[in-house]
Amino acid sequence: MKILLGLASIIFCTFLNAASAFGQIQEFFFSSLTSGEIYRSPIEDPVATEIRGIQSVSATILAVDPEDHKVYVLDTQTGNGELRRYDFGGTKAISILSPISSPKGLAIDTVNDKIYYSGGSIPAFIERCNFDGSNIERIITNSSSTVELKYIRVDPVGGKIYWVEDDTTDSLRRADLADGANEELLLDLGVNEFNTPIALDTAAGKLYYALDSSDEVRRINLDGTADEVVISGAIGPNASSLEVDSGDGPTLYYVDYAQNEIVRFDVSSGTETTLLDSSTGGFSPPDGLAIVVPTALTPGTEIDEAPVVDLIEGTRKVELTFRAFDGVDLTESAILRNGVSISAISILRYDATIRNVTTNAIKRVVTANAKATVRLSPGNYTASYNVRFGERRSNEAKKKLVEKAKDKISDLKSKPKTTGILNKIQIQIAKKLLAPLRPSGRTDESPTTEAFTIPN
Repeated sequence: MKILLGLASIIFCTFLNAASAFGQIQEFFFSSLTSGEIYRSPIEDPVATEIRGIQSVSATILAVDPEDHKVYVLDTQTGNGELRRYDFGGTKAISILSPISSPKGLAIDTVNDKIYYSGGSIPAFIERCNFDGSNIERIITNSSSTVELKYIRVDPVGGKIYWVEDDTTDSLRRADLADGANEELLLDLGVNEFNTPIALDTAAGKLYYALDSSDEVRRINLDGTADEVVISGAIGPNASSLEVDSGDGPTLYYVDYAQNEIVRFDVSSGTETTLLDSSTGGFSPPDGLAIVVPTALTPGTEIDEAPVVDLIEGTRKVELTFRAFDGVDLTESAILRNGVSISAISILRYDATIRNVTTNAIKRVVTANAKATVRLSPGNYTASYNVRFGERRSNEAKKKLVEKAKDKISDLKSKPKTTGILNKIQIQIAKKLLAPLRPSGRTDESPTTEAFTIPN
């Protein structure tokens, strides 16, 4: 799925395969520090499932592209790392870039289809490339012999890139995403930390960061102001990775490397929950962490794949399978702020178009399910689809619309028959008011079609 830039842009999207609580992540990925595997786990009833074993014992940095179900791995082996990509199941391994000198940070921009990574020594750098590794551009350079650029994060909608400058004292910085210009010092931490992971909650205008020296997680505004403590004291973590789901909380997720745990922290309630513990979870100490957040859809979202078409043997029927959208967000204010899912929609419909290649005749199928079965005459066909979505009308609103529609229909039926054709059209429109769906929009139909043949 690709987001059209002329509309509200979306930072993170994912297609959920099971219903989940909206505004909360459904699953997460993490890497092992000492043995190099990559694991996947659901949030509810978490259990670590190995999806890939790295062929070296090295620290790894993770990022996910939930739109295309890809996990990106920056392997920091022997100071010259490799950037690789896998699907969510750990297969289809692709090497994107190698070697990367002294790799330190990784971020994915799904709005502009770019990968950002940092590394190097004299100079330290932040670079970006396309998803296939092409078109490498260096946007940040620091030639100091003591500086490392780490823990990078991007805000494509806000047009900024954030990172930690590791020097004699660490600092939080940002610059323009387009070209690295207008670099700003957001906060001088005053100490040199072993780990200072950061996470962006652009919906709330906050940057979270963790401090090793004081076992704290703190946050600032995106302009560096209003520094405050979020987690401290007995539950303060030694965090090596930090993620935030803005949702209804927000909620923090982090790797506590001192306890070898993956932890969830609800900022609103102050509740800490250990999701996985390496001592009982069957994996070696965790290191990198990446979360997957609910899908956001806006009118104009472009679906870039066709439905899967399966011919039912011995019949003239085909089964269409659509990519499932079990959780989506239509909260306009949230989308306009950064696209992070906050609330749920009530109704979603798959709208398929099946076209006879020879006659150009079209058959439409609208269904609430991710699958649909269609009977067709022999011939050659193509199939594509888009998605309609909206809110479910309340009973009170529905009653008002019913009365309005009945009045409209009665009025039209009383008019002269000379306007009969117009009346029929208007009656159809009026009847649509009785439907439970309050339309909010629909996606753009996929430009990709699936071709198939119904035999004689």
